[in-house]
Amino acid sequence: MPNLKAGGAERVISFLATKFYEHKQEVTLLVLVFEKDKVFETGSLTIVYLNRQRLLFSVFDTINFIKKTKSSIVLSNISHVNIFMSLISVFFKIQNLLQENLVCFQLGLIMEVIRQGC
Repeated sequence: MPNLKAGGAERVISFLATKFYEHKQEVTLLVLVFEKDKVFETGSLTIVYLNRQRLLFSVFDTINFIKKTKSSIVLSNISHVNIFMSLISVFFKIQNLLQENLVCFQLGLIMEVIRQGC
């Protein structure tokens, strides 16, 4: 996600990440910007800050993070991040690429993934 500033998309992503965490899933929030920009608390979730100002400057860091963590589920938000994640998901074995703007339509899939324990 681009940041943890107070916004609707950020709250949705944080809420879903917390729910995955509560269901004993390994969850890491990958945030493009700086920790100093964080506005609200995310509890005990692991957060990795890339300390970049734009997605363009974090492309390789994001790809390396996904390769290193072998992420099977990626939940993204904001249109340019969604486009980027859709493009790179072709090259990785990402089980589910969920995008915040489609969460209403994908809620059933999200709940199924949580129930199955990934």
